[in-house]
Amino acid sequence: MKRNAFILSLTIVLLLIAGDIFPRPPDFGRGMGRGHGPMFHHDRPMCYGNIEKMKEVLKLSDDQIEQIGRINGEFSDTMRRLHEKMQPLQLKLRDLLLKDIENLNELRSLLMRIAEVEVDIRMTRIKHMIAIEKVLTKEQRDRLRQERRSVIQS
Repeated sequence: MKRNAFILSLTIVLLLIAGDIFPRPPDFGRGMGRGHGPMFHHDRPMCYGNIEKMKEVLKLSDDQIEQIGRINGEFSDTMRRLHEKMQPLQLKLRDLLLKDIENLNELRSLLMRIAEVEVDIRMTRIKHMIAIEKVLTKEQRDRLRQERRSVIQS
């Protein structure tokens, strides 16, 4: 019995150590979980708001680059505020789930508040996309949408 407990303990320790040995991307740990989250595409060709990739792929003019930079700044501030609003809600949810759940109504209310902020985040992303697309020519919008389709399909 002691031998089994020793082997189990040794296995757990080795797994914990192995998790720290393997390299991770420099920005690992961002997002809601420990990874990048479902919206992260490390090797993807296009990202709204990534001015360098957009400039390269869409052949943006200097005026478009300036306008998109301004748009990115505005939406970056909004997204930061929404993530700051989300963080304490997620921490409270984690705390509630780590102890005995006594009040399901409190849990439901918290989940509804989290869902509301998630909807605000998604709506902000969509508004950001629309604002950037308004700056682009029809050909640039078509190219951007083609890039987006290839990301969605892969």
